Amino acid sequence: MVLGFGGLVMAAMRFESRTAALVVLTLSLVLVGLALPVVSAVHRRRFNMMVSNVRRRRPRARLVPGVIGKNMAGLARSYGASGDDWVKPNRGLMVLAVRRNNVEVWGVGDARPRWRVRRVPGAVSVVSTEFRVQSVNQTFEREELWVDDGERSVRIVPLYAMKWKPDVRADLERALRDLGIAPEVVRRKNRIESVA
Repeated sequence: MVLGFGGLVMAAMRFESRTAALVVLTLSLVLVGLALPVVSAVHRRRFNMMVSNVRRRRPRARLVPGVIGKNMAGLARSYGASGDDWVKPNRGLMVLAVRRNNVEVWGVGDARPRWRVRRVPGAVSVVSTEFRVQSVNQTFEREELWVDDGERSVRIVPLYAMKWKPDVRADLERALRDLGIAPEVVRRKNRIESVA
């Protein structure tokens, strides 16, 4: 007989309260333990499919994959592009295709770039941002890579592989090199960002 989570809770309630609490806690931990690898695998597969899609469409471009930076959904809408899948920071995936004269912005499943940012001198900077996650009442810091040509821009947190604990510094330095910028000479800015 297969019980849903609610059925398990109801079955656990028939025991003494301490026993019921332990059963519910144990079952919850087991369910979470089973769900995390599945969710992680699905997210990793989406990420790899997105990178493969752009690599197939732009075989000679250098690719900078990652998660969206601050306000990418708003930027996309202001450029007349889709940004619905980029509403929450750290959830939206993107790839930058670095070409000779521009940087193309791609999302998951895109058949063509959402927009392009021209590669002009001084366009690339690293911005230290803070974002507050209200659900856990914590503030986190991260460095975003910004490419801004004065008319259009893109903000990304480079991530070359979906790992439980990514090497953020190495990914940022690799992204800068892929953009043709030496990590030690890139412009750095500090900016406090908003709430996630």
